Amino acid sequence: MKKFSNFISILATISAITTVIAAVGLLGFGIYNLYESNESKEERTEVKRSLFYHNEIAPKIDSLIYTNPQLAIKAIDKLINEYPEIYFLEMQKGIAYYQIDSLNLAIKEFKISMNKSGYEFPTALGYIGKTLVKQKMFDEAIVEFKKAENQNSKYTLDIAETYELKGDVENAIKYYEKRINAIKSVEFYKEQVDLIRKRVEKLIEK
Repeated sequence: MKKFSNFISILATISAITTVIAAVGLLGFGIYNLYESNESKEERTEVKRSLFYHNEIAPKIDSLIYTNPQLAIKAIDKLINEYPEIYFLEMQKGIAYYQIDSLNLAIKEFKISMNKSGYEFPTALGYIGKTLVKQKMFDEAIVEFKKAENQNSKYTLDIAETYELKGDVENAIKYYEKRINAIKSVEFYKEQVDLIRKRVEKLIEK
């Protein structure tokens, strides 16, 4: 494990990374049961490996994805061999491909990540949607965003924006308003609500 920590640190230095971008939901995938009494020694070892990956490696990889995605892909390929159980590695690899517009490869990695995890999780679905939008496959993107929205309401905004790109003003307004209604009572989202309302007003004026 130490050699991979050093490996990632070297990559980070090469890319002149000065800040660490937080991993997307990486600490929320059931890795906190390290001291459960009914766990075997092997299970505890696996949890320790996951903790090491999420705490030490994942943030550096996330940074590398946005500063040098091609280098990130090479690093992730090595890490997949070391951590085959970490399905988010393929997710990160997909994002790196997305960054360099290798869109079909990106979608392939997002699907591998979901297959390995055993379920269609919203982050991967959302990125598949974004990738399809880049390919101007708006109907297909909306399908993925709606699946993601069933688990996380933030993707309502992606649905609205995709309908707008498609030229479907009626559905764009419908989903913009749905997003407004979901967040208008939360002070944190006040600025977003104001921006969406302005967007809706412009669409109505057309």
